[in-house]
Amino acid sequence: MARGCSLCWRKRGRAFTLVEILITLIVIGILAGAMMMAFGSQGSALGTKIAADLRTLGSASVIHKSLNGTWPGNREDLEVFIDGSIECGDRVCYDTALDEEAGFVGIEARLMNVGTGARKKLSKMATAMPFFSDIQMTSRYSGEDIVYYRVAYGGAAASGEWLFSSANASPRDYRFYTSGARKDWRIEGGTIVSPEGGGEARLAFGDENWTDYTITLTSVLEKGNGFGVYYRATGDPEKITGYAFQYDPGYGKGEFIVRKVYDGREQGPIARISFSDAFPDGFDVYGKQHEIGITVVGSRHVVTVDGQAVLDFEDSSFRSGATGARVWSDSVATLDDITVTKVD
Repeated sequence: MARGCSLCWRKRGRAFTLVEILITLIVIGILAGAMMMAFGSQGSALGTKIAADLRTLGSASVIHKSLNGTWPGNREDLEVFIDGSIECGDRVCYDTALDEEAGFVGIEARLMNVGTGARKKLSKMATAMPFFSDIQMTSRYSGEDIVYYRVAYGGAAASGEWLFSSANASPRDYRFYTSGARKDWRIEGGTIVSPEGGGEARLAFGDENWTDYTITLTSVLEKGNGFGVYYRATGDPEKITGYAFQYDPGYGKGEFIVRKVYDGREQGPIARISFSDAFPDGFDVYGKQHEIGITVVGSRHVVTVDGQAVLDFEDSSFRSGATGARVWSDSVATLDDITVTKVD
């Protein structure tokens, strides 16, 4: 009788095969991975939003300083410069960052109910942006409960002494190098137009004894993979050595990058941020004029695009040098209103 029941049970059901178990585990793994990716992308998006909010409030702080002669004392001082009130909710609370000794230093974001995805995104961006974990701005942010965004520039300011102006320069003030099918650079008043054709084109200008300064220029990339701006550079353009900022839509999905260059050969990026992280609301890469600013004081480098800080990092490999520009591949760019101003 027991044997008969056992046979009856075997007819009604059967064990799962190894293949079926493996398929089930794979499906579960795929679903779990999809859920993790969904939550991860939400966290990344929140981190990008927090970074954008910090930069917006930083820009508002600079406007407040220029209009009133003083830095803001609290977040209410900034609300007049932005659209709507400044968030201070159950997840994120923004405010001015006030150091007991230095006074206003930037903007802070207190993260109350913010997950690891957003914190990891902010930590990644902190390699290129001035996001710190302490109000003294000495330790880069790495997942703590408060993000400090440095705005005040530590007392360094342009002295007003112009070191170079493209409006007053002549073609004899530039040193050129081209390779491949590139033609010649065109100098039209204060405007520099890169040569047509494929290959590399570089130019250099200024004094190799310059140390701390700010470069400002307006740029339009018409086509191609991008253009670069040399600073603290030495040597002829063909064998140039120094730093190179790159406006580079051909790198990844488009990035702002700073590299070191030795004897004309670029090294890997020492600071980088994607266009989408720097400008979450969109960025017009081609045919649009953009204002580029590079300030280097001691070991600190600050790069701005359209008045917004996109890179802020420390490196002391090169302490002095001239400036310049480059294009590569089939890129065509126009650079205008170039000025170099001494920073005290």
